[in-house]
This record gives sequence, C-alpha cells and structure tokens, in this order.
Amino acid sequence: MSPKTAEIEGPLGEAMGVLRAHGSTQHDAAGYILRLLLLKMLSDTADGSSSSRGTRFVVPPSARWSRLLGISAVDLGDCINNACAVLEEVNPSLDRLLTKADFNSIELGRQVLHELVHTLSSLPPLREALVLNGHLGEAADAFLHRLAETSGRGVGLYYTPPSMARLLAELLAPSDGMRLYDPVCGVGGFLLESARWVASHTEMSLPRAAASLVLHGHERNAEQWALCRINLLLHGISDANVKLGDALWSPFTGAAGKLLEYDRILADPPWGAREWGAERAAEDAFGRFDPVPPAHGADYAFVQHCLASLSEQGMAALLMPRGVLFRGGGEEHIRGKLLQEDRFEAIIGLPRNILYETPIAPVVLILRRGKSTDRRGRVLFVDASHLGTTKARRRVLSRDDIHWVGRIFREFDGDKRYACAVPLDEIAKANWNLNVELYVKSDEASAPFDLEARLNAIAAVEAQREAAARHMDAAIGRLRRLYPFDS
Repeated sequence: MSPKTAEIEGPLGEAMGVLRAHGSTQHDAAGYILRLLLLKMLSDTADGSSSSRGTRFVVPPSARWSRLLGISAVDLGDCINNACAVLEEVNPSLDRLLTKADFNSIELGRQVLHELVHTLSSLPPLREALVLNGHLGEAADAFLHRLAETSGRGVGLYYTPPSMARLLAELLAPSDGMRLYDPVCGVGGFLLESARWVASHTEMSLPRAAASLVLHGHERNAEQWALCRINLLLHGISDANVKLGDALWSPFTGAAGKLLEYDRILADPPWGAREWGAERAAEDAFGRFDPVPPAHGADYAFVQHCLASLSEQGMAALLMPRGVLFRGGGEEHIRGKLLQEDRFEAIIGLPRNILYETPIAPVVLILRRGKSTDRRGRVLFVDASHLGTTKARRRVLSRDDIHWVGRIFREFDGDKRYACAVPLDEIAKANWNLNVELYVKSDEASAPFDLEARLNAIAAVEAQREAAARHMDAAIGRLRRLYPFDS
C-alpha cells in the first residue's frame, strides 16, 4: 500500500470505528461513509486549482464540504441531506445515489454524524490526481475489504473476496475494447477488477482502462446499486452502465430488442435463489431457459442467461456451489444438454472457507459458446482445493496461487496431479457428473477413500468447532456479568 493510500485509509478506518461504536451495521457504515467520501471528493475537485482538468460534476456552494464544517450538530443532518439533494438535482447522473441515505436519522444520531464528518475532514484533498493515480480507489477497496472481514454474515450477498475477483479476471484475461458484464454486481468488485486487469497489462490508468471497455452491470438491491455506482465513481469510473433491476427479467437489450452480447461475463450469482420466475420461464422472449431450471433454485437460470448473453467467441466465469456439478433431476438434464452442446470449457474446484457467506467450497465454471478447435469435445478439470493460506479462519488465494490456476487453464493440460482434460464421451458415461474428484486423481492418495464420508466428517468437525466457540463466548459473557471490572 502506498503512503498516499494509507493517508486516506486511516481516517476511513476511524470513521468506521465511530459508527461501530454506536451500533451501526456494516451496511449502514458502507452507505454513510461512501456517500460522504463521494461528497468530499466532488467538493475537493471543484475547489481545486485552475490547473486541474476539472470535474464533470457541478458542485454548488451549498454542497461544498467546507460549508459542512461550520454547521452545528443539530443542523448538520439537514445540511448534508440538502447538499445531497442539490448535487442530484444539478447532476442527473447522480440521481438516487446520495439521497437514499438519511443523514438526519435517529439511528445515526446528531453527535455521531458530527464526529463522523470531522473525522473524514482529516482526509487529504481528494482531487483528481488521487483518483487518476488510484490512491482513492485503493483506499475505498481496503475499507470495503476490512468491513467485509469484520462484519459477519450477510456481507457476502454484495461483496465477494478480492482474491475471487482477481481469479476470475485472470481466467478471462479481458483486453481493451471488450464488452464486459456482471449480472449481479453488488458493489462492483468484478467490474473494477476487470478494468484493473486491463490497466495492469497496458500503460493506462484505471479510469482510462475502464473507459476503453464497455462495462455493464445489474443489481436488484437499490442500496447496493447506489453503492456500486458510488464505488465506481471513487475509482474515477463514470461511464459504466449499472442497471437497477433483475438480470433474469430485465436484461440489457439492443435496438432490435435482442439480448446484448458480451465478450466477457463474470459473476457470483446468488446460490439457490428461490422464486426466480420459473413459472414464466417457458415463455421467455429470448428463449434462454430450455430446459427450464427447477423453481427451488436459480443456479442454472443464471448459467443459461450468461450463455445467451455471450458473443460467439465470448467467455463467462461464474462462481457457483458444487451442487451444480452433480445434482440430479432437472439440473442433470440441463447439464447434459449444455455438455452435448460443448458449452463447458473448464471446472475449477476451490478450497473451503474462501467466501464470506459460507464455508462450502465453491467452483468456477468457465463457459463458452464457441470453443477453439484444440479444446472442442473436452472439459478441463482443475483441483485447486489445496491452494491458499488461512487468515482469520478464512482461506485466501495469493497472487501466485491465482497465476498458477491461470497458467493451468491456458495450457489446458497442465500438471496431471491437479488437472485433466476429459473427453465428453467419458463424462457422458458418468451421467454428466462434473465432480472434479471423479476426473483428477491425486498421486498422493495411495489408497481409495470415500470422498463423501470425508467431506461429511470435516463438516461435522466444523459444526462442533462452531458450537464450542459459541459456548465459550456465552461463558465469557456470563463471567463478565457476574464479575464486572474496569479495564
């Protein structure tokens, strides 16, 4: 981390501490702090010297940060709400981004808001150089990452660990001029990482790299949609088209009413989403759902949507639960059809405890509409379950781990201990089962073993450990109530 980034991240961490000390949730913290950060960035850029390239946004005097510092705690909430409303009124592209949060809410509190604003006032001027050099974006990333790491369950619904975003970008290797899409973009991590990949392989800054791409995203949660767009702005990206709505039922379409097609699609869809619209899928105007996935889970509905949204040479990388590899019934029917159409290019098995929301080991599906000649009729299976290091009870892939997976995928026939390209007729004999362990046999295993039994045993131990931790926390809580003391 650069000194400039640390100079920004410090006050952001202090601001998060202010909110948490008063009981705010991670969603509140992200919403309040990112909006105030954007307000300060716009104000500081507008207050910049005449040598600055300027800003695309109009910032009236009543919305300037300097004005907030002279306002009493009693009136500060109203003043910030008014500043947000004014900014949206004179900048249509900011519509609904700032005013969704009420800075005069009882839950936030006047004194807390006053302390929050003065804490963020210790930030350096957030002008164009900090954005173009990536320092403000890096600090925003670090803030969101820290928030996710310390906020418990629920955060995984909108924020995927950074190493997963890096992995998908490594596998897809986007280049400038491409059209990219994330149908469930949360706060925009996958879109940002795609632009960052292009920037790292060219001489461009992150904002310029993003401008060289067509970035589209969907987000059905209104608050996360707003935070995604704010997060992109903090990274200097203003041209991304992030749509508020359900990707399955309000997809991007072109002038002729056809689905827009993309060169790269990367996503972490909601696992097992129910009530996704199965009852109307057979009449889908774009013919995406054939066969129709089961009503109790939308996993394959997202697979079908992404495949239908790919260009002829496009690629998709989806982070999915392992059940999509072997579940029977309607999903087996869909899986068999897609395999016969040669849509699966690779299946990559990842370690357990690598996501925020679940300890379950996910998989990456690499999908294509048109494979290269040398890869047709085969699926690459990669066992990456041994990768990563444990940090705070969670697995994290290093950059070397990510490069290793990328190299195996590019070679398509890498280290036989961990990868194997399997012909489709062999997969057909296994009833279209795509479990990685069926095809990748570790040389280290000298005797056969019951994989399912091993996984069940591990899950049982995990459950016992969680129960012991809860018991210990409860015991400590009782001791503190019985024997209070001053620290």
